[in-house]
Amino acid sequence: MSDQVKIGSDMVSINQPCDVATALRKIELVVAAGGRRETVRFGRDEVTYSAANLPALQKLIAQYEAKCSLAAGGKVRRRARSVRWC
Repeated sequence: MSDQVKIGSDMVSINQPCDVATALRKIELVVAAGGRRETVRFGRDEVTYSAANLPALQKLIAQYEAKCSLAAGGKVRRRARSVRWC
């Protein structure tokens, strides 16, 4: 079984988390800039949508960046959650 996966136009090894994070960041920029749009026409009606799930993509990027940091000998950065009572 190959450890290579295609992300966008890049072939990366899933065993190289920094490479995966970089490829995912490229996709995030394309999605955020509106580059992944599809247009569907039904007669005169037209619908434009994006099939990307940006929050899920951002979560995946954070996971691979954490793995990358660990592989480089760093610490995993975590964001503290806070609760506010009104």
